[in-house]
Amino acid sequence: MKRNILLFSYSFNRSDHRGVYQYAKSLKNSFDLSEFDINVFTQMYKKDFIGGGDSIFEYLNNPNDYFLRKGGNKEILLSYFLSGFFLKKNKYFYEFNEKPDSYRFKGYINSPIIYYRNNINLLLPSNDYYVDDISVPFFGKNDLIFTDSPLSIKSTKHKVVQTVHDLIPIQEKRKFHKYFYKRLKACSYANKILCVSEYSKLQYLEYFPAMEGKVEVVYQPLPADEQTIYLSSLPDVQQEVLDKYNLKSKQYMYYVGAIEERKNIHNLIKAYTIATNSDKCCPLVISGNVDDGYSKNYNLNEYLVSYTDFDKVSHNIMKTDFVSDIEKLVLLRNSRAFLFPSLSEGFGIPVIEAQTLCVPVMTSNNTSLPEVTNGSALLLENPLDIEEMVEGIKKLWNDDHYCSSLILLGNYNSLRFTKEKFKDAIGQFLEKV
Repeated sequence: MKRNILLFSYSFNRSDHRGVYQYAKSLKNSFDLSEFDINVFTQMYKKDFIGGGDSIFEYLNNPNDYFLRKGGNKEILLSYFLSGFFLKKNKYFYEFNEKPDSYRFKGYINSPIIYYRNNINLLLPSNDYYVDDISVPFFGKNDLIFTDSPLSIKSTKHKVVQTVHDLIPIQEKRKFHKYFYKRLKACSYANKILCVSEYSKLQYLEYFPAMEGKVEVVYQPLPADEQTIYLSSLPDVQQEVLDKYNLKSKQYMYYVGAIEERKNIHNLIKAYTIATNSDKCCPLVISGNVDDGYSKNYNLNEYLVSYTDFDKVSHNIMKTDFVSDIEKLVLLRNSRAFLFPSLSEGFGIPVIEAQTLCVPVMTSNNTSLPEVTNGSALLLENPLDIEEMVEGIKKLWNDDHYCSSLILLGNYNSLRFTKEKFKDAIGQFLEKV
């Protein structure tokens, strides 16, 4: 008899498809449909659920149409209080089953503002009131609730698996780090916890050592699908992207990811301009969302200008606009090297993306990165050392033999993170839950 899985994925309910969204996509594709029926939580208001399944599809395509409209915050709070958060044990979820679709979901379980309610609950005092006790009417005791990142949930009726990617919000004491700690603490109610690296597992157990026997590591896979990878390999597609940014293959280096302090972009820019003497024939191309506060603090605005203004600046740093998955893969596979001098990672998926596409990688010898690269990348012992980074960049530009060796090692290393291995590992993991 099949078991049910309820994928508790806030990422599917957001318009900004961040890294966790890519992980959630890989996760839902890894479940064996001969053994599991997959369902997903949605959080539409009942009044918006007019067209049944069609409304859900429209909502998943653009959740912001529902929640960031005029008066959205007031509507969320009103719905929260009307849901009766003092009566958690009587909370009821609505079932809407649909035929299988491209998401591989059997059905959608809708509970209005479930993810927003979970966030609001974190504002309550530090006791069990902030933890949602999830009960689904047609789920049994062996059915699973599986999160793609920590949520303040538990279930006295079903089994729960929580995913922990990293503890960066706590380590950096970010604005909402106390609430993130509550999410991690709620993981103590889970039957199993999945960490994406040994580093993340060790970090988590430092805070919650009693969970030792419940935590396992499953490396996440390359998120790009085979069709996207294939399209990015086509000469015409590659030329179109390179022409858009006026680039030549193997005559630039690349960074893609968040542009924030822990990614160490300010030092990367400084080191790159020194290593290349700001030669515009060999630019550093940067893609990703910019943290405005970070950019202002380090005076990066003059460097993070649009690629359309590249001919007007004196440095050789080029900032793209938003890049699609295909554009990202094209820019990766045509770069001389991928530069990723991060200060902290829970995994580091861009490194594996680059290695899969036969691109040499420079990254940092810290957190999860030496574990993920396993001797296949140029590792910076101190990514804050500008001189060391300058020498690394020069080596990647000048030493063809060294780059070739990194390409071979990196491509072999990337085979540890295939979708097939992820699917097998998830299957073995679920057998123990």
